[in-house]
Amino acid sequence: MSPDSDFDTLPTPEVPNKIVVHANTTLIGKFVYIAINTVPQFSYLISCFAWYMSKASPAHLAYAKTVLTCLIGVNAR
Repeated sequence: MSPDSDFDTLPTPEVPNKIVVHANTTLIGKFVYIAINTVPQFSYLISCFAWYMSKASPAHLAYAKTVLTCLIGVNAR
């Protein structure tokens, strides 16, 4: 994910898909757990995802999934 990514440019649906919102919310909860216990550098990114938690689109979920690949290369201390 690039630092200039703007979540405001992603489409937000008028009626959110409940499955996408649930998947996004679950993933954000896991990110919060990871940030608290191992990688606090992701706190700002998690706050950006949480802003769109109740009105997430598949594009928001795709961005959240890219964070998972970033976590593989992070050395937790």
